[in-house]
Amino acid sequence: MEPLLPYDDLPHLTGVIPLLRTLTLGPDTAFAPVADPVVIFTEAPNLKEVVLSNYFNAFCITLPWSQITKLKMTECLYDTEMVAILHQTVVLEECSFALINMLSLPIPPIPPLVHLRSLILSNPNSEAEAYHILLLALTLPALEVIEALESFLGADPIATLSALRPYGYPQRIRIFDARSTSNVITMYTAAFPEATVNVKSMCMWNWEDESDLDQY
Repeated sequence: MEPLLPYDDLPHLTGVIPLLRTLTLGPDTAFAPVADPVVIFTEAPNLKEVVLSNYFNAFCITLPWSQITKLKMTECLYDTEMVAILHQTVVLEECSFALINMLSLPIPPIPPLVHLRSLILSNPNSEAEAYHILLLALTLPALEVIEALESFLGADPIATLSALRPYGYPQRIRIFDARSTSNVITMYTAAFPEATVNVKSMCMWNWEDESDLDQY
C-alpha cells in the first residue's frame, strides 16, 4: 500500500527520506501558491521514478531531477516548463509527457540525454508543432523506443527520427496515423530496416497501454 499525503502536509515534513523510490503526485494534489516551494523530496537520495498526474508547478514543489530515471506526465506542461525539466534530467531513461501549445520560440538547446531509451509523446489534442519543435531540440543517442502521433514528427518524420538518434535509429517505432497503415509501414521499414514498426489508427490511441514497452 502506498502512503497518501495531502499537499498541505508536505511543507511540514523535514529530514531525509532514504526509502522513497517512487513518487506520484496525483490529480487531487492542490498546487496552491506558496511562499516557498516544498523541498522535502530533494532529501530523497533513492528517488528514481516520478509520476505527475496533475499540472506540475515548479514554484510549489522542488524535485531532484538530476537523479530521476523514469518520468511519466499525464497532464500537460508548456514547452518552456518541459525544457526546463529536460535540462536537469541527465540520467533519464524513460520519459512520457504531454505538451500544451507552444508559448515561446525558439527552444534553447537541450544537452543530449544520453541515457534516454524510451520516449512517449502523448496528448493528441495538442498542437502538433509544439512536439515537433521540441523534438528538433533533442539529441537521444541511446533511444530504442519511440511512440507518437505521426504529425508530431513534422512534415518529414523520417528526418526527425533520424536526427533524434545520430549514428543509428530507434529499434521500436510505434506511430499513430490516420492514413493507410500499409503505406506508412512501408515508409518506415524502408528507412529503418532493422526496426520493429507498429502503426495504428487514431481510433486505437491508448497511452495507458504500455505493456509492450516494459522490456525497455
